[in-house]
Amino acid sequence: MIKINKPLKLGFVGGGINSAIGQIHFSASQLDGIWKVESGIFSDNININEKTARTWNIPNKRIYKNLKEFIKNEKKRLDAVAVILPIPKHFKVICELLKNNIPVISEKTMVSNLTEAKKIYKICKHQNSFLNITYNYTGYPMLRELKNKIEKKELGVLQQIHIEMPQDNYIVNNKSSIQKWRLIDKNIPTFLLDLCSHMHNLSYFLTGRQPKKIFSNFSKYSKLKVVDNVVTQLEFNKGIKGYHWSSKVASGHRNSLKVRIFCSNGSAEWNHSKPEELKISTNGYLSSVLDRASKKSSIKSKRYNRFKVGHPSGFMEAFANIYFDIAEALRSYKKLKKYNNQFVFNQNFELENMEILTKSTNSNKSKTWKKINFVNKK
Repeated sequence: MIKINKPLKLGFVGGGINSAIGQIHFSASQLDGIWKVESGIFSDNININEKTARTWNIPNKRIYKNLKEFIKNEKKRLDAVAVILPIPKHFKVICELLKNNIPVISEKTMVSNLTEAKKIYKICKHQNSFLNITYNYTGYPMLRELKNKIEKKELGVLQQIHIEMPQDNYIVNNKSSIQKWRLIDKNIPTFLLDLCSHMHNLSYFLTGRQPKKIFSNFSKYSKLKVVDNVVTQLEFNKGIKGYHWSSKVASGHRNSLKVRIFCSNGSAEWNHSKPEELKISTNGYLSSVLDRASKKSSIKSKRYNRFKVGHPSGFMEAFANIYFDIAEALRSYKKLKKYNNQFVFNQNFELENMEILTKSTNSNKSKTWKKINFVNKK
């Protein structure tokens, strides 16, 4: 187990035991002993709120029924609060926490639209706030290995990045079993907030670049009458091309996330179903496979090797890596009022992400390429 001094104190808003992603946040934050969940409003439902507290050994006096009471009693006791609510409910809660100078960890996406992202960005800039958003796939060690190889140009000059994320949720699940907020499309279709945001995050994480132009095509294949399939072409600077495909109507695919990059001297491929492996091909040579034990691996630290290779690390461990990164950033922020961590994503990234998703939506409507002019953050 990895330890960093004594655990940071964490509160939850949302994420009760009836929430799949809430259980992931709780377990991942506890995995390395870096955080301890001490209080929260886990659900609007009183029974679920209390049952969650009992399950996680939270004292009765530290569970709350409303945000005002929670902030009043906990703002000086906690190091951070994790917001694990449906995306449409993020904005008001995050604003209240930030206005009370409480560091925030938000489940992705931070908000639902560009207007909300701009408002939170301004609050953070004015107050020098601490806000991080959890994009869990970037926590996988072999994706971090790939990022390192791209930065060092081990496969030559980057030319293309292809990411796909096909799922079959809207085929295998009936309408009553899908959360209601996921079945409402507003300015930015919920599907983009849900899946496309991950792919744009991965593109940026791996390449350090945001697209300059975007062309998107949305489809509504299911009977749910919401966007459920998106194909996007991207153009970056230096001639780099991108291709993203995401779907919730891809029969036979539970979550087949795949990342491929193509460079001047070779290519690399990572598949979510085989997260321990990074497939490398170099011009004129057959493919080789790297894992955490590979001699030239850049991920040999204990944090990525909680147990020996051959016993796979997966989704939970990747999420725990994110919480490790956020803890490091928060400790630096508490000491210096600033931090520099390549593995965390704050309001700056999320503002750009919302600009991309907005232009993607506009592109689909006009059936034309859209240039992306990011807001000047200086």
